[in-house]
Amino acid sequence: MKRLIYIGAIFNWMDIELVAKLCTKYEVSMAGEKRIDLPERVKYLGKLPFTEVAPAIATNAVGIIPFLRNELTV
Repeated sequence: MKRLIYIGAIFNWMDIELVAKLCTKYEVSMAGEKRIDLPERVKYLGKLPFTEVAPAIATNAVGIIPFLRNELTV
């Protein structure tokens, strides 16, 4: 199963429905400050120290930015 990762703030601007859908086909990991609930199948890595960011990215096939679509993100 391919692995996807997001590293950054996890707030209400995230498209959690999209993340949940991705979890049905991929292993999804997320890291960063979290202020919303994540789908059960997301592997939450917590807030990573800077020295652990590159190794975390290297173990995944694709980095994602699952933001809601709006005038700022389109």
